[in-house]
Amino acid sequence: MTDLQMSLIGIAGVFVAGVFGYNKIQEYKAKKSVERAFSTDHDDVLMRTGDAPAARHEPSFSLDSAAPGVAGGEASAAAG
Repeated sequence: MTDLQMSLIGIAGVFVAGVFGYNKIQEYKAKKSVERAFSTDHDDVLMRTGDAPAARHEPSFSLDSAAPGVAGGEASAAAG
């Protein structure tokens, strides 16, 4: 082998090692970024076990003027 071939093999080896090292650095930075983004200290409301669920308030229809619902509001608007 000539000196040129040995030099090219050496340069190629250094280049491959440099790309491999750069890749490892980028993986480390990305891993740290993801860990920082997803490491939260706030309480997850869906994972609570001891709390009682809040009462649901379902919509209702009423023709009563004391407690107008959707139909009551429409009826009073049409009457007025």
